Amino acid sequence: MMRKHTKPALMMILAFLLLAGCASGGEGQQSTQASSTTGETPAQQTSAEGKTGGALNIGYPTQPVTLDAHVSSNTAVKDISREIYEQLVTLDKNAQVIPLLAESYEISDDKLSYTFHLRQGVKFHNGKELHAEDVVASLNRWIKLSSHGKANFVGAEAKETDPYTVVLQLKTPFLLTLQLLADPIPAAAIYPKEVVDEADDKGIKSFIGTGPFQLEEWKQDQYIHLKKYDDYSARAEPSDGAGGKRKRWSMTCTSAS
Repeated sequence: MMRKHTKPALMMILAFLLLAGCASGGEGQQSTQASSTTGETPAQQTSAEGKTGGALNIGYPTQPVTLDAHVSSNTAVKDISREIYEQLVTLDKNAQVIPLLAESYEISDDKLSYTFHLRQGVKFHNGKELHAEDVVASLNRWIKLSSHGKANFVGAEAKETDPYTVVLQLKTPFLLTLQLLADPIPAAAIYPKEVVDEADDKGIKSFIGTGPFQLEEWKQDQYIHLKKYDDYSARAEPSDGAGGKRKRWSMTCTSAS
């Protein structure tokens, strides 16, 4: 984003880099960052097997008005919510669609039915296991409220066929279906069904996802405090763009305006 003043632009660039690191930081990066808060060198961190801890403070020039990924195309919402929520599919380093919460997917010959087979054992931040009912509720809400849904998925509906299988049925074929489901803004984020049930069209009231970080505290116009989710279910494949194994730094991320 271009800005007239250099300082805000630099703050934005630094914030983007740090947020990206929060999602996919490697083990070497973890040791370097942890040394800044524990006083130990990277070598000492590496030698201590299983050592965790530390905090990462991020100065961000704006505060999001919501953390509901379905209803906002705001960049600040995207950068923070992508650490909390996940989607059925995402994009690899070459911008190709790959599974995330889905174990696999199939497309019918007529391009009207997209069948998603969910990974088993994935847990939300409230400890509940991800099931098809959560995906159905989330996708149907996203279709109804998001700019992508209203423009491109008119008449589409997600349905459960069993606890780990969801079918997205389209009215007409749409070649960019998977790409828009993988788009991080506005994201087709998967929430627990009960979060969708209690929400209104203006936004969700509970910010619960399956991502590597969970919301600890949010004070409007002051800070957003995220912490590592200990029961995060990472994919087994190597990290690849926004997909694959997302290595969690053992630290807290705080975004402050």
